[in-house]
Amino acid sequence: DNCNDSQLSFLYQNCKAVIIPSIWAEGVPRVAIEASSVNKPIIFSEKVAISTLSEISEFTTRFDLSNLESLKLAINKVNTFEINEKFYFRKWYENNYSKEAYLKNIHLQYSRKVKLT
Repeated sequence: DNCNDSQLSFLYQNCKAVIIPSIWAEGVPRVAIEASSVNKPIIFSEKVAISTLSEISEFTTRFDLSNLESLKLAINKVNTFEINEKFYFRKWYENNYSKEAYLKNIHLQYSRKVKLT
């Protein structure tokens, strides 16, 4: 069943981590952005091309979609995370995907276009 916005927000706020078991190549799935907006660790399959998440925080981990043991190890790894001030997915979200960041990017794109013409 589908969740409404408040139910989805509740689930994100109360989960230990978010698992993204994509079976085909994806860039930055919406669920990764949503998880980062509430500062949750992300476990993602090797099919997800969000290596930038791995680069900005040690609170992400990949798993091999064809290996269930790999997922188990990833979940166990997340259980060892001590979320602290170094965990800044929220900041990454605000800098890249918030309404303000979107409007800033649009303004930049239009500014470049106007200069070119």
